[in-house]
Amino acid sequence: MKMYKYILGAVLGCLAVISCKSDKEFLTEQPKDKLTIANAYTTSDQVVNTLLTGYFEFEELYFPGAMGQGLCYNTFTGTDMVDNKYQLGAAQHMSNFTAAWSTTSSLPKSVWDKFYKVVSYANLALAKMDVMSWASDAEKTRVIAEAKFLRGLSYLRLAELFGGVPLVLEYTETPNYGYDRATRKATYDVAIQDLRDAYQDLPQNVSAEYGRAGKGAAGMYLAEA
Repeated sequence: MKMYKYILGAVLGCLAVISCKSDKEFLTEQPKDKLTIANAYTTSDQVVNTLLTGYFEFEELYFPGAMGQGLCYNTFTGTDMVDNKYQLGAAQHMSNFTAAWSTTSSLPKSVWDKFYKVVSYANLALAKMDVMSWASDAEKTRVIAEAKFLRGLSYLRLAELFGGVPLVLEYTETPNYGYDRATRKATYDVAIQDLRDAYQDLPQNVSAEYGRAGKGAAGMYLAEA
């Protein structure tokens, strides 16, 4: 019984010490290190994964959440771009120029945001190319080509949908609200140059890595551009 009293006293003493900590002291975070864009990338695989996220964002234009109908490419109903041929006039469809196309509509904004997300991931990958060690120059060249493929294709679609748009060609961590729209021609020129660069360096056969861009895809969109 005396032993139990000693143990109980020790436990109560510990609880008293813990309870003496102030709320501020208890809630103050003490991270072991800080994770930033500058130190987050240590291997080339991380750059590739950034690019794969860009692929995923683009894929969601077709199949959001892996199922359903995409924001701007409705392959199930036979149209190439923006909306489908059914339910014309419904408020949720872009065929309703009164409800869907306005300064407050979320539909065009969703498409706009999606393509610029892809551009952002491509620019981030390109920004990290020269600070990583690569297994070979060929691997690095291919990843650069894939980043330019995604960026070029995004600007191609943005030019088709919105005309001239702001051209963001470098990754930045600083918020910028002063972008100006380029001309539609200038937007197409950027898309064409990126797709030319991609076509030159992408591999011919990507059947073993289904889903990654190859020379054929770049050539097809370059011809369209």
